[in-house]
Amino acid sequence: MIKTKLGISNFLLAAIIYLLGLFSNTVALVVAVGYVLIREDDAWLRKGALKAIILHLVILVLQCVVAFMPDLLGLLNSFLNIFKVNVNFGFISSVKAFLNNSLDILRTVLFFLLALFALLGKNIPIPVVEGMAEKHSK
Repeated sequence: MIKTKLGISNFLLAAIIYLLGLFSNTVALVVAVGYVLIREDDAWLRKGALKAIILHLVILVLQCVVAFMPDLLGLLNSFLNIFKVNVNFGFISSVKAFLNNSLDILRTVLFFLLALFALLGKNIPIPVVEGMAEKHSK
């Protein structure tokens, strides 16, 4: 078992980083990932930290896109009203709630499983994210 410069195992630090992605805000996660990238030498830990921040940012961007949907459809509705076309986008609030809840469940399950596997010293490969983390962890 490899110890970090903090004196804890690299598996535990990786699990803590994944749990920060689950329970914390972006700032705490960025600080923890920044620490790992600056101070720690273990390639597995660095790759895991980058995977956590990449996944966190991807989910954050998806949540922003979902939050922007009603505004975009409102703009489209206003544009269509110029031509006397009346479209009802009343269903969009239900779709937005469904997508937000789905993203929350995905984030919770994914980060919990990643933290659990990190404690065991294992990895859950996520193809696109894995490639990005591998590329930037060196």
